Amino acid sequence: MSKKMKELLDLNSDELKKMRGDLQSRIMMFRFKSKIEPPKNFMEKREMKKQVSRINTLLTHYEKTGEAPVAAKITKKK
Repeated sequence: MSKKMKELLDLNSDELKKMRGDLQSRIMMFRFKSKIEPPKNFMEKREMKKQVSRINTLLTHYEKTGEAPVAAKITKKK
């Protein structure tokens, strides 16, 4: 499990929703700025989108089970 995912596991659903909104607004601003001038770090948008996906995964788990996911339960599918 990635370090980033472990950090997200410590947050509750309200904090995750707030973080997701912040990231989505940053992605939108990144898109606008990239039309004006080329971005310095092209990978930044990709990393933000991955983080939003991680948050969405955790929020879906919260909604389905009603409990916080445990780090040992979330494993990578092969």
